[in-house]
Amino acid sequence: MTQFHQEHQQVFGQQQNAGGDIHNANQSLTFGTVQRPEDLATLLTQLQDTITHATTDGILPKKTGIDAKAALEKAVVEAEEPKPDKKSLLDYLTTAKTLIESITAASGLIPSIVTAIEAVHKVL
Repeated sequence: MTQFHQEHQQVFGQQQNAGGDIHNANQSLTFGTVQRPEDLATLLTQLQDTITHATTDGILPKKTGIDAKAALEKAVVEAEEPKPDKKSLLDYLTTAKTLIESITAASGLIPSIVTAIEAVHKVL
């Protein structure tokens, strides 16, 4: 599959990550590599770290960052369960996505969360 360098492009609306990888700031989140439920927790933790950095850097307001990070923490805990509950995971990720969607400066985080949601659908 052909992939194009799209760094620094502004994109609006729903996006697809056909390449299977997401690049946010200086961190690469590769939810396309998730093949097993056990892989989710590690990548969700990376996504949580990205939210923390966005909050620290002022991209996300502190309260929004705290709430989004809490939702992702719940997703990580759920993903670490022996039999993760798909609905709960999707609810936590959707909550984080909804919180961040209203912050224009943080719109680059949305594709990572959408891809995480797709990964949950894929492996659970």
